[in-house]
Amino acid sequence: RDRRRDEGPKCEEPESNGPVFLEATDHRSKMEEDGLAAARAKARRAGARFSIPIINAERLMSMMDQVVLVDARTKPERRVSRLPGSLSIADFEKKTLIDKPVVVYCTIGARSGSYAQGLKTAHPVYNLEGIVPYTHHPLAFGDSRFALVDEDGRPATKVHVFAWPWTKLASTRFDEVTFGPLEACAAVLFPSWFDSS
Repeated sequence: RDRRRDEGPKCEEPESNGPVFLEATDHRSKMEEDGLAAARAKARRAGARFSIPIINAERLMSMMDQVVLVDARTKPERRVSRLPGSLSIADFEKKTLIDKPVVVYCTIGARSGSYAQGLKTAHPVYNLEGIVPYTHHPLAFGDSRFALVDEDGRPATKVHVFAWPWTKLASTRFDEVTFGPLEACAAVLFPSWFDSS
């Protein structure tokens, strides 16, 4: 495995006039590719523990209008950003009729996989790779109907990545927000405490 450090924009030597630096977007593209690959690898490992099919952003976007989206994250995470039209677990569980397939998501697929595993529904249940890999899709940012939204429904500029193991995995288009170490432990051990009003 190549562990060379990321050294910034690459430098090309033209035939005259000295070195020319490539656009900063070339460097950013490499960072985005690396972040997406790392995020997807973590999401696949997290989701592999469950017998629920894992889907990526492209697949979700192709079926967005035909599914119920369930956000398995805590209220503080959902306040930062969420998928448009998604329901919290509490709101989802209040629904009496589930007439569509269900897609559950969290940061990288561990909490959502666990929740999805226990769902009893006549329709298919899927586990999204997670909101972190989702941030890398070009339509996840800005004014797209697939873009992440904040708690007021406006296009989000931040994403909650839960805690330090998942920092630097989201798209660089988003600012990352994390829990501190104690908050992260509490969110895992006592998630309903975070969702109480």
